[in-house]
Amino acid sequence: VASISVYLPTFMSSEGASLVIAGSALSIYELAGVAGALTSGTLSDRLGRRFILVSAALSSSLILLVFLNVHGLAQAAALLALGFANLSTTPVLLAIVQENLPNHRAVGNGLFMAITFLVQLLTILAVGLMGDAVGLRSAFFWSAFISLLSIPAILALPVAQP
Repeated sequence: VASISVYLPTFMSSEGASLVIAGSALSIYELAGVAGALTSGTLSDRLGRRFILVSAALSSSLILLVFLNVHGLAQAAALLALGFANLSTTPVLLAIVQENLPNHRAVGNGLFMAITFLVQLLTILAVGLMGDAVGLRSAFFWSAFISLLSIPAILALPVAQP
């Protein structure tokens, strides 16, 4: 998630897009992410937290691969879908934290935020190093597959007790 937000304009520029197009690509991605974040919590209330997280992991990986293989308006459409799927997970994860720590919600939220920031920092660094070594296209390609490793962890999440 974080690596796409950080490196998308650089990737688009390296692929020949103007700075206006590269910046617009990031805006499309982030705007779609707002919609995803606003709807994912409600959807996870109805469909289940794990279902939404697994769906987001699978779809964002697939959509990232599509994004890397299309151009023009199809790429903009892929960015809309990618932003929606990629950025929709945080509210769902926060709901899981809140449900599993009902008497310590502030501590849970703080730990979640700290861990999230640390993991994103390390991920951005790793993708940047990979991008320098093999190019951002390859780094994004492998990120799509590596992110699928989150699915077993999602399935191992505790189920909140009513």
